[in-house]
Amino acid sequence: SLRDDLRELLAPPVVRWLLAASALRFLAGFALGVWVVPFYRGAFPDEIGAQFALLKASVNGVAGAASALGGGALADRLSAAEPR
Repeated sequence: SLRDDLRELLAPPVVRWLLAASALRFLAGFALGVWVVPFYRGAFPDEIGAQFALLKASVNGVAGAASALGGGALADRLSAAEPR
């Protein structure tokens, strides 16, 4: 049954920690994304627009790439310590 499958899937503590961490990271990113535009619109009412959009996209792109590469490097390092 679905309940038994979910119970088996969530049995290892590492899976529960991974799901909790993913949820918190998503919520933090969403909160920041919702907050940053109104903040800068209020702080710089005459300057918001294309410059801000380009800056935000650049920061998101660089941070996203660094996060992906760093996470991949960490996963490679941790997996080498425990080959399966």
